[in-house]
Amino acid sequence: MIINVKLENLILAENNVRLHPKRQIEEYKRSLEKFGQTKNAVIDENNNVLIGNGLVIAARELGWEEIYAIQRTDLTDNDKLKIMVSDNKIYGLGVDNLDVLDDIFHKLIGDLDIPGYDEETLKSMVAEAEAVTNTIGEYGVLDEGQIESIKNRPEPKAYTPPETENATTPPPTVTATATAETETDESDEDSVKVACPECGVVIWLSREQLQALM
Repeated sequence: MIINVKLENLILAENNVRLHPKRQIEEYKRSLEKFGQTKNAVIDENNNVLIGNGLVIAARELGWEEIYAIQRTDLTDNDKLKIMVSDNKIYGLGVDNLDVLDDIFHKLIGDLDIPGYDEETLKSMVAEAEAVTNTIGEYGVLDEGQIESIKNRPEPKAYTPPETENATTPPPTVTATATAETETDESDEDSVKVACPECGVVIWLSREQLQALM
């Protein structure tokens, strides 16, 4: 059952599961001033606050007299403890979708007064993100001067491999007329010793091989 309850009648948990530092309470107050109460506290039949201690603290500091609360009269003592632990734990299991947040921040450029966030930090984040996006968008884009320079660039000359001695000079050929030395092996009258006029290498050729070279 949702009721209007006077803040002066509410009893905060002595050992609350979640601590509420001053900065959080200040941001909570900003939210209440900007949007009003957006969620209900949960209390038991004795007005003990089970969920919403931060809400109650912030509302009191703003000078509010009443808030909306769901009053539960059907909970056991164990259930009251469990609901306090469970509410905070389940909330903590959520994960921010950074892509969606970034998109929202960009849509709110010029109006980044968002409770829970530091406005100057958000402006800096958005500005840096835009600079990165612009840099990526310009990557590989040439200006008119660069394009004109490329157009007027002279055509490269065709590559001509340098001439080499090995490529133009055929290997030496042993011929009968180029033979520098011819001897007959005394042990083999059919063999002839021939010295190459180019490199000086001496080899033995049969008379048939010598005749083929002549």
